[in-house]
Amino acid sequence: MKLRMLALLLMSTGLTGCFYVPEPEYESSAYEAGAYQYTYYPDYEVYYYEPQRIYYWNEDGRWRYGSALPPAYPHLSAGVSVQLNSPKPYMQHEYVVTHYGGRAYRHGPRRTDHDDD
Repeated sequence: MKLRMLALLLMSTGLTGCFYVPEPEYESSAYEAGAYQYTYYPDYEVYYYEPQRIYYWNEDGRWRYGSALPPAYPHLSAGVSVQLNSPKPYMQHEYVVTHYGGRAYRHGPRRTDHDDD
């Protein structure tokens, strides 16, 4: 069964030219309030989730995630620890920016589209 699903996935990616990266898996018990601890970097509005070693960042108005940041991001420093109740930190981004700050160089409103909408 797994082999059949893998073959179907490979065939579909070959036809479309793109590859789907699944959302990271989280334990269902982690949905308790404040169960997700992130390091938030206000200067770049980047989140890092240590247990899964995943970064979350906004790129051209869309939230992305991956095991490494794009090369355009410099070495991050001055992160703060934030506790959220979501496996998708961008869902509470307005709260985080209000309480911990955001980009010092932000100009005007930003779109808040999400990859999973």
